[in-house]
Amino acid sequence: MMLRTKLVKSFEVTITNPKTGEQLRVVDMGKDMSPKQIFHMQTRPDMILRYAHYVADVEEKKLGIRPKVMVRAVESLNLRQIQDLIDPTVDLAAESDTLGAPRWIVPLYPAPNLRMQKRVITNINHGPLGQP
Repeated sequence: MMLRTKLVKSFEVTITNPKTGEQLRVVDMGKDMSPKQIFHMQTRPDMILRYAHYVADVEEKKLGIRPKVMVRAVESLNLRQIQDLIDPTVDLAAESDTLGAPRWIVPLYPAPNLRMQKRVITNINHGPLGQP
């Protein structure tokens, strides 16, 4: 099935101290990426994982310890209910890229039962378009 529609309700990347569990800060993605790059990353789990690793690498150099990086991505894909795309309790900095289905991606809710309806576009002066 091809992904057709994407609606991002909220997207937040947080850094947490692994020893104390204290949330250090919410990442300002605008410092690392353009708005267009952020838009494209928000619905692509592979790009989200790479960004989490990047953030962890940068913060590790500053702090001296590798922080936990959690992502809260609340989205709707293909007209489904709004839900978490990524498990917000998983430390993405500790996860590796895999060809299989990653455990940190939340399964989608069932698709809505949509019936395709044939629409006739009408021209007020001449009746349905395409007819003389």
